[in-house]
Amino acid sequence: MKNKIIILTILIILFGFQIVSALEIQAYKITATPETSATATAVDNIIELTIKNDNTIPVATGSLTFALDAEIEAIRDSYGSIEYAETDLEDSKKISFTFTIPINPGESRILTVQTKTHNIVEKEGYFEYLLVVVPPKEIPSFIHILKLNKDVVLKSTTAGTIIVPDATITETDEYTIIEWDASLEKDKPTVFLVRFSEDIGINYWKWFGIIVILIAIGVLGGVTGSRVYHHRKQKKALKATNILNEREKAVLNIIIKNPDIRQYEVVKQLGYTKSNMSKIMKRLEFRGLIQVKKEGKVRILNVGETLKKQL
Repeated sequence: MKNKIIILTILIILFGFQIVSALEIQAYKITATPETSATATAVDNIIELTIKNDNTIPVATGSLTFALDAEIEAIRDSYGSIEYAETDLEDSKKISFTFTIPINPGESRILTVQTKTHNIVEKEGYFEYLLVVVPPKEIPSFIHILKLNKDVVLKSTTAGTIIVPDATITETDEYTIIEWDASLEKDKPTVFLVRFSEDIGINYWKWFGIIVILIAIGVLGGVTGSRVYHHRKQKKALKATNILNEREKAVLNIIIKNPDIRQYEVVKQLGYTKSNMSKIMKRLEFRGLIQVKKEGKVRILNVGETLKKQL
């Protein structure tokens, strides 16, 4: 009988993935190459897992769980490409696959997954790459490599370049390479962050949008200053929600626009089940995006400390 991989979970927020395996995962390596242009931003990822079969029988099948917005481009192992099937779940995407050649007992093999994610954001005058990893067990060596265009300018302050945590920086003819070799603690979030700028040419759509906005401002000159200020606060706060799935964004959007709203009112507006709403609330509260205050049996919802810093 084929033995199915039950994967050890690694949660990568932001265009994140989860991996399941009863096999021992000996090494982790993620190589990310951002794509930045005047019309789009994305990240091409190569995820390499060195796995070992500690079972007494061959392992032939496996599964991976990714965020819903992650695009899976290819899966392969030491023997070549692997066919896979995608299944959309409620809050994630399951990838099921079968090894061309089963992994024998005691054998080590590299499993490589190519994905495209969107954990890079264009801000005012620069780009921000952000990856947050929360492992369910200690990882002694987690290698993460970020390959940037050689002409990028790393953002800096008086304390130095904005790279978290400290990393090794090297340059080739094509790339500026930032490499981390971190030791990750169990259940403790580790942030990998880089801010950089580069010339991506004239963004005609951006300028068109600016012109349209200026015209709209002239036409809507009667809008009061307080309404404009309130709208800007909401827009700035919502920028911080790029890491969330669509359901989480919908809930947070309502809370931002309706301070002190009751949880049952959010459920009524969105039509979510109590079970789904409970899961969403836990994730948002854990990230500091919302605050929950209880008045008897009623749960009052407000923006959390993480978003308040954006306002």
